[in-house]
Amino acid sequence: MSNSTTDEDTQTLIFVGVALLMLGVPVASFLAPVRVWMVAHGILVTGEEVLLPIADGAGLDIWRIAILAGIAIGAVLLIVLAVRSRRRKVRGRV
Repeated sequence: MSNSTTDEDTQTLIFVGVALLMLGVPVASFLAPVRVWMVAHGILVTGEEVLLPIADGAGLDIWRIAILAGIAIGAVLLIVLAVRSRRRKVRGRV
């Protein structure tokens, strides 16, 4: 059994990470302890900085929105690259 990391493994890890990050924000609006933890660890902000409120005055500022947008754009680019790579491999076999 090989112990090397393939492109597919890397993509899977990236997608899981993005999914967990995207799910964290909706969960924070329902679970107060999660929201408190996210504020304490700097994932959500409070006060005047909030541009996208989630719940109870906690939300995302411009920098966190930009980071999430970058992650989403990166995920889309990785999907496009994976599809193109797979198509090239299939065309090479035929």
